Amino acid sequence: IYDEASIFGEPTESVKKDALNIVRANAEETLLSTPRVLRPEILSELIGDDNMMCEEITLFRALNEWAMGEIFVGYPEEDGNDADRVSIAKEIAAKHIRLSSIRPSDLIGIVKKSCIVDEKLIFEALAAQAIFAEKESNLQFSKKRKLPPPGIRVCGAGTDVINGFYEENGEYQGHPKYTRKGNWCGEDRVFVIYRYDSSSWYIAVVAKNGHIGAGPNDFYSALSQDGIPIDGWRRSRLGVGPGPKCEMII
Repeated sequence: IYDEASIFGEPTESVKKDALNIVRANAEETLLSTPRVLRPEILSELIGDDNMMCEEITLFRALNEWAMGEIFVGYPEEDGNDADRVSIAKEIAAKHIRLSSIRPSDLIGIVKKSCIVDEKLIFEALAAQAIFAEKESNLQFSKKRKLPPPGIRVCGAGTDVINGFYEENGEYQGHPKYTRKGNWCGEDRVFVIYRYDSSSWYIAVVAKNGHIGAGPNDFYSALSQDGIPIDGWRRSRLGVGPGPKCEMII
């Protein structure tokens, strides 16, 4: 009705408007049921209408269905040659179809397989969607191949050999302990962060016999009942001020 009313101009203008409103409210049903009988200029008007109450992929499917029809004689009238529907559909798609509003799965499925949209335009739409998703979503697009082990990062200690990353390595008296290797007094030794009782934390060097908990081996100590102290470390027998700061790495 919309197509036919367009032929007669002003006398059928009200009929055309009523028909357009019906199409807008029932876009999927109307556009997908009889797209092949529409003249190309009418199809272009409908596809380009901003008030269509449907998804962008519905408009594309209607256009693609129209493109699969018979040769349309008489459009465009240029050099005596008639354009086929696919060429016309490509023009309409480039002008009116908002590719970035189509789901990525439909872009690489329905749209790409149709052959009425250049792959470059599909790629640009996918790129725009990816950039938007990276900015607006909570998805983690960049992931390390291997996550670092849980541990503690120590920095700012006056005794520089203490600074560095301590990896979780078993338990001491029922609490996690953290170790790292380093050089102390010209020897390869193991440094440890451990909890001695309910609230006392120590940074020390492990004795050569593997013993932990000897006061003469302590660099720094701090009190905390809520986990590893971030700061507040006091100098012990082997340590040099200032005390370090600690960061838990999970």
